[in-house]
Amino acid sequence: MALKSGKEGRDQTTGDERILGEGEFVESVLKEAEENIERRQRLRAQGYDFRKVVSRAGELIGLNVEEVIKPGKQPQRVQARSLVCYWAVIELGLVGTSVAKMLGMSQPAVSKAVQRGRRLAADKGYTLSLIHI
Repeated sequence: MALKSGKEGRDQTTGDERILGEGEFVESVLKEAEENIERRQRLRAQGYDFRKVVSRAGELIGLNVEEVIKPGKQPQRVQARSLVCYWAVIELGLVGTSVAKMLGMSQPAVSKAVQRGRRLAADKGYTLSLIHI
């Protein structure tokens, strides 16, 4: 969205630099947001939903879907649920409170699990999709 400056003769820029920062920064943020939306759409087109995320996390950690969803603090379950939270919130764009309800967790616990899941996926090279997106 381009905003006109109050003075005649100035170039139109994306956003108001006084609030958002330099035009290049704003452009990079908008590009990243667009890429995230496109990725989410591709994942959904491949059939990824919450249930498939739970299944994929369980597959990687060695648990079935019921074991992943069941509450508990066993290390494997915590790892699987952390991946679920990370992929559901970050990759699919689900709301943390919705994920919390589906897993029987609090919203703050989901936020912490997202961070654990991010680290775990990076450290182990885990990906949600088997197809490079």
